[in-house]
Amino acid sequence: QQHRCILLLGSRMATATNLQGQQERLSALFAEHLVAQLAAEGIAYDPTQSANLAYMAQRFLAMPKARRIDLEDEVMDFYRNHTRNVPALYARLARLPFFMAVNLSPDDYLLRAMRAAGKSGAQSAHYNFRKERNQPIEPPTETKPLVYNLLGALDDPESLVLTQEDRVEFVKSV
Repeated sequence: QQHRCILLLGSRMATATNLQGQQERLSALFAEHLVAQLAAEGIAYDPTQSANLAYMAQRFLAMPKARRIDLEDEVMDFYRNHTRNVPALYARLARLPFFMAVNLSPDDYLLRAMRAAGKSGAQSAHYNFRKERNQPIEPPTETKPLVYNLLGALDDPESLVLTQEDRVEFVKSV
């Protein structure tokens, strides 16, 4: 009521439809996408970790000639193909009077939902644990709410916290 709350969106919020037509976490879907590539290359992995993105991303980088930029390209292609439709829950969240949201997924679902809900001034920003960045951010208001992607953003792929090593570097940086 006093507009002092911050909406925190955990990584389990971001979902997409899997091949069976069910909603599943984007991070788990992407991890399963990487599993298929590892299997095709004959790279060993722990099958109990097949939905663990940090683990599967680390294993992806163990493939011969795989580089970080290859992993970033995979992320970009995957999210572009799987996040076209904004889940209905985000439309309901966008109508709430939050001025700021912290997103723990690199998706832009909430930003798009806010703009669709008439908050055309909605803005986004993100943290990049790899470099210092002076990203100008306007103070969030009712007409210009802010969605802050803490673990990186798709429009800055090097900022994404994907692997186990990235998690350690992120914690050091913060």
